[in-house]
Amino acid sequence: MIGRSVIAMSAFAAGLFFVCTLNTYGVVLQDNFDAYTTGFPPPAPWNHREDSGTTVEVDDTVFFGPSGKSVHFYDPGSGVKTELSRGFSQTSNIVLEYYMRSDNQDYEGMFVVLNGDGGSDYLVNFSNGAFGGMKGYIGGWGANGGWVKPDLLAYKTNTWYKVRRELDCTTDTGRFYVWEVDEQHNPIGSPAEWEIGSNYVNTYIDGVFAWSSGSQGADGYIDEIYIVPEPCSLSLLALGCMALIRRRR
Repeated sequence: MIGRSVIAMSAFAAGLFFVCTLNTYGVVLQDNFDAYTTGFPPPAPWNHREDSGTTVEVDDTVFFGPSGKSVHFYDPGSGVKTELSRGFSQTSNIVLEYYMRSDNQDYEGMFVVLNGDGGSDYLVNFSNGAFGGMKGYIGGWGANGGWVKPDLLAYKTNTWYKVRRELDCTTDTGRFYVWEVDEQHNPIGSPAEWEIGSNYVNTYIDGVFAWSSGSQGADGYIDEIYIVPEPCSLSLLALGCMALIRRRR
């Protein structure tokens, strides 16, 4: 009996090991920007664009956590724009997490969006009241343009927020979560949540794109971007449990 329990536990541990190992290899993008030279845009495989008078560069004076760097977007408006993008392997089920902050409530801040074969995904950004949004709120921008959820969470300037985007292109469903966070990565209070479905045209996602609005300006930061195919860990966990059950039988 003891031997069977040991075998069962060993099988379960092995299953979890493979879950963790393969899920780690399943990460399609993970970057905190700490390895890059300050004062320049992140290098390849990141792509960047800066209109005259704008900057998108690695900054070591403002960052999330006890030490490190982030990417600073500065855009005074007037039709100019900054952009930062990066591609990755195609996946139809994905989770995007990142930290962002805006240092000026008069600016709209940065957009962060997933891209795929059908174009841009819904995204979250800071609102200055333009385009029907509510000034001082973090809002949602639709895949086809226009504010679709203008009051996800009231925000404070110079404060970090965690954004989580879950997306399943095969079922056309997903959710947003937005938290205010402290410097130890701990959420402050409950997240603002928003369920998203329908009106979505991508069958897969293969890139992430961050930019300033151009017309409304930006002065803010993005840090610790993390993207992973969500079903990977769940499927492998099921396999680990199946192995455990078979051993116990």
